[in-house]
Amino acid sequence: MNTNAPYAIIIGLDLNGTIISFNEHAAEITGYPSSATLGKNLFEILSFKDRYPYVLRKFEEWQKGDLKLPLSFENVLYTKSGEERFIAWHINEMFNGGSGERNTGGIICCGIDITRLKQYETEISLKKTEEELFKAKKLEAVGILAGGLAHDFNNLLAVILGNITLLKMYRELDAKIIERLSAAENATYKSMDLAKKLVTFSKGGTPMKKMTSIIPLIIDAVSTVFHDSQIKNIHDFADDLAYVEIDEYQMKQVINNLLMNAKEAVMLKDEGEGTVTISAVNFTADQDNKFFLTKGDYIRISIEDTGTGIKERDIPNVFDPCFTTKPLSAEKGCGLGLAVSHSIIEKHKGHLMVNSREGAGSTFHLFLHACARVTRDIQSRDIQSQKKEMHKINSKRRILVLEDEKPVGDVIKIILSRLGYKAELANDGNEVVRLYKNAKKADNPFDAVILDLYIQNGVGGKNTFDALFEYDPHVKAIISSGSPHDPVVADFKAHNFKGALIKPYKVEVLDALLRQVLGIRG
Repeated sequence: MNTNAPYAIIIGLDLNGTIISFNEHAAEITGYPSSATLGKNLFEILSFKDRYPYVLRKFEEWQKGDLKLPLSFENVLYTKSGEERFIAWHINEMFNGGSGERNTGGIICCGIDITRLKQYETEISLKKTEEELFKAKKLEAVGILAGGLAHDFNNLLAVILGNITLLKMYRELDAKIIERLSAAENATYKSMDLAKKLVTFSKGGTPMKKMTSIIPLIIDAVSTVFHDSQIKNIHDFADDLAYVEIDEYQMKQVINNLLMNAKEAVMLKDEGEGTVTISAVNFTADQDNKFFLTKGDYIRISIEDTGTGIKERDIPNVFDPCFTTKPLSAEKGCGLGLAVSHSIIEKHKGHLMVNSREGAGSTFHLFLHACARVTRDIQSRDIQSQKKEMHKINSKRRILVLEDEKPVGDVIKIILSRLGYKAELANDGNEVVRLYKNAKKADNPFDAVILDLYIQNGVGGKNTFDALFEYDPHVKAIISSGSPHDPVVADFKAHNFKGALIKPYKVEVLDALLRQVLGIRG
């Protein structure tokens, strides 16, 4: 037996665990000289019983004939000086040439010192964690900026949309003018989508989750993205795919972004002749996994395309805000899609990653925490849309509006007047409380109040409502905001509001909500 293999720890043991060979590298690594180990019991010298219960247990199983060798494993070896060394072991039997039932003469333990490899893996893991932390902080900084931009942007859109809607309500307008106004109105609604993307970066982008199947969302997104495309798309969903707790609107946004990214990549390379494959499977992450996931059950959604792929130098930047390799345009967007998707998945405590090679396509993997597994049963869903007619209502009903942006307030007041209400404006919560109390004392109360959630340099909608509710528990209040995922807006009933308006909103939406809150029929 060659016990002088370079860089390998070679230790031979007899049936009782007595050391019969101990090479120079073993002595170098452990700190025990060969002269001090030969003839001694290995488990007494290295204290296996106290420090290596697994190793001792396996040796005892082998002694009894209950364990068949070879056996491979890794563990920490404590040297004579107390230093920790990671060793990868391979254990096998030494045969004595006999013909009995057990003709073994002992075991040979071959070990490789992998301490530096383990240290390198730890450094890589720490570096990955630091990079993710840096990216999270960078997104958080963008989120603070985006939150403010989204608020101002929504207010501007509310003014534009409100004025367009008011103009369309004049019957004497020429049909061509109405057609142009409708085009401007549609462009405003498209701008709202950009505002919603900005909101995703802000604190208002907190997901409002519910347990659901992800499959209908994927199918809807595929139908939307590929309805006008010749690109072949393949679906492969696990029959027992687990449910997930998600914000459906946000998750549909993620899937749409990933599918649109795949579609554009295929169009650039194959002119629409390529393939996009969408799969969804159940996935269990162990404690140590290559995806850096916390241990637990997930679903993994993979979107694979045969497109242009991503240059290696660009892969670390694909989830950065406004990073894009495509020319900026209204059709192609401004590089927010993947950044928004990454932000949404982070807020869902999930993970989004990409594997790609230039010229060979890309695969985006999306991991979401799994709920209970259920049998898939996708039923056809009829989507019905019906236009609601405008209703004339009692002109004596009074509405008090909290809005600090004068152009927005002016438009709301005119719209309410056209709907038959009498509106009064206030630009601060304290003023709202004063007007509401005075009106009630004068026996001319307001029938409802519309409160903007965020007021710059003043009392906002939530605190204003708390004061009103304390004075009049029967107050009928509607909260208004450009942040649909703000907890107060998303769960308005829990905060005792009667309804919520998401800026910018259609006149029909405002009309229908007021009629519902005030109990108006007909």
